[in-house]
Amino acid sequence: MLPYVTWAMVHLGAWSLMLLAAAGAGRLFIGTLLPKTQFHSFAERLAFTLSLGLGLSSLALFLLGLTGALCPAIIWVLTLAGATGTVAQLLRVHGSNPPPAIPSLKELWNSYGPLAILLGIVVIGYWALLFLLTQYPPVHWDATSNHLVLAKTYLEQHRIVPVMGVAQPVVPALNHMLFVWGLALRGDVLSQMMEHTLLILVALSIYAWGARENRRLFGLAAACLWLAHPIIIWLGRAAYTDVGVTCFAFLGVYALRVFWNERKSAWWHLSMLMLGMAAAAKLSGIFFLGIGCLFGFFVVLRSVNGWMWSKRATGYEATAEPGARVGVKLILKGWGLALLIVMPWYGFIAYETGNPIWPAFTELSRGEWGAPHVRTAYAGLLKYAASPRTVENFLRLPFDWRYHSERFESEVTPPLSPLMLLWPLAWIVALWRPGVRWWVAWALGFTVFWFFNPQQMRYWLPALPMAGLALYEAIRWFIEKFQKSAAFHNAIWIVLTLFTIAWGSRRIVREVLIKGVPPVTASDREAFIARSYPGVSAMNFVNQYASADETVCMIGGSWLNYYFRPRVLDLVGPLYADRRPTFAHSADQAWFEWIETSGVTWIFIDHEVPQGLTIPRRENMTSALEPDYQLVFADAEAWIFRRKPVPPYVRVTLKGISKADARPTTVNGACYPASLIRLARAS
Repeated sequence: MLPYVTWAMVHLGAWSLMLLAAAGAGRLFIGTLLPKTQFHSFAERLAFTLSLGLGLSSLALFLLGLTGALCPAIIWVLTLAGATGTVAQLLRVHGSNPPPAIPSLKELWNSYGPLAILLGIVVIGYWALLFLLTQYPPVHWDATSNHLVLAKTYLEQHRIVPVMGVAQPVVPALNHMLFVWGLALRGDVLSQMMEHTLLILVALSIYAWGARENRRLFGLAAACLWLAHPIIIWLGRAAYTDVGVTCFAFLGVYALRVFWNERKSAWWHLSMLMLGMAAAAKLSGIFFLGIGCLFGFFVVLRSVNGWMWSKRATGYEATAEPGARVGVKLILKGWGLALLIVMPWYGFIAYETGNPIWPAFTELSRGEWGAPHVRTAYAGLLKYAASPRTVENFLRLPFDWRYHSERFESEVTPPLSPLMLLWPLAWIVALWRPGVRWWVAWALGFTVFWFFNPQQMRYWLPALPMAGLALYEAIRWFIEKFQKSAAFHNAIWIVLTLFTIAWGSRRIVREVLIKGVPPVTASDREAFIARSYPGVSAMNFVNQYASADETVCMIGGSWLNYYFRPRVLDLVGPLYADRRPTFAHSADQAWFEWIETSGVTWIFIDHEVPQGLTIPRRENMTSALEPDYQLVFADAEAWIFRRKPVPPYVRVTLKGISKADARPTTVNGACYPASLIRLARAS
């Protein structure tokens, strides 16, 4: 247990440095460019400051990557400098006015009572359980097959590059730069901790919304609902990008609502920054940025003499800044801030592919990025639907998510809390209550967008905190309408808080009991990965004998991409849909040529390959890739082939071949393609 405690403290220290550096960046930006931002509570200030700082830090790392300076040493120096600057700034601010002393337990007892203290302890304990899940090595499919591979490659090459060996070679990489940051400082566990940070920032901002409406217990209950969904428990410790885009999208919509209510220009600018970061984290974030920009245009149309709406229209008092005019100039400035955030990420994708939103609209892409086989492959992925897209099926979504989640390729079953079956209740209450209507409009709008795009469950995640908040706002409307007692209201929120925590804790505790203490030594970590993934023994064999500059071709086993020491070339990716072998020698000559020219030394073949890939018949496996590749490893899970070296007598034979004759050549029964001919000539 002691080794784990020491290991955890080191990771907590690195995590704290990252959070301090990000908080300093966010605080500096808000203080310099958005000085008129008035936060309602400490929770609200912390959520926006830290989220903004994380986004700006990712942008700074991305710019380092564009210049080829993305090195661990430089990242460490910048992190330490940022954290030190934040601490110095805090000491300077509180130098003359020291922060209040931490209250004693007796003072807390007298101020809040035993029930509030007990509730706080329960909530903190639940957070500790969530945090513990981040300490295990990454064993989530997309994390180890794609996302962490991108981050590792960026860091190894010290620059941002297309990683051609995985399914998504280029992506809006804001969230990935947080993974790079974690890998540079401590490793992949720290990268998972950064995704957990974004998860908690969503919960903190939900609580802050309740505090803004003077309903703190309501906000706490809604935040715990967000943290208790099984899919959130699963994604909140994974190096995926879904929680990241959700965090920035929710904060952007939050800021837009405050702008709607208070008419303060700083909140418009802050919303555009957040929505720009949502788009920079994942393609689906473009939806929120686009609707947010249209909202600004709507503001201009409704603005009259500096007032956006009358009290009759909104139900709010006129609190606009003196002399403020919500006009074109203000809106354009917000759009400009969003563009500055979005442009680097999509500019890089456009530079590489010719299409800034690749793989959407692949027909607009150039070269191999828009090849017919790529368009066909991605068209199938982007049009995936769990059932026909009809009005009836749309209305059935809450029920189907609960009882037929496998249709939506959900990573966990069921993916949502059972309370979400009541979400359609919010649609009805929204007809009367503006506070519900705002969140319902955004959640339903994104649900429609998701419904006509790939219907994978986690892709709907950005709407989840808004849908949950809308549901609780609807419940609040009911209980306040039919019961005026504040004690009764508080009891309802406490019960819902405890219910959701119990619901989530049951799943987490069961998982932790199965997994045990997180592994901290190399041997324990390897054993944990072997229990979680098939094919680890074959991977270890390759890592033992391969050099880092070699390439392994993956036929199945994509989940191991991150853990391979050599570069991977994963044939499951749509870019390689036309370059997959049939294992019929007469038909695979072009494939052999391609893997040779791609520098493939090793071929990994899993016993269970995804749809679209084939493997040889097992009785023919030994000679499946002869004469160029030799079977060097086999177990119950995978086979490993290695390219045969060019014998000395072949090099002598090939030296006399001219460049014009550098075609596949057979010597003593073995075929040596052009790449080996060049190698032999060079020797």
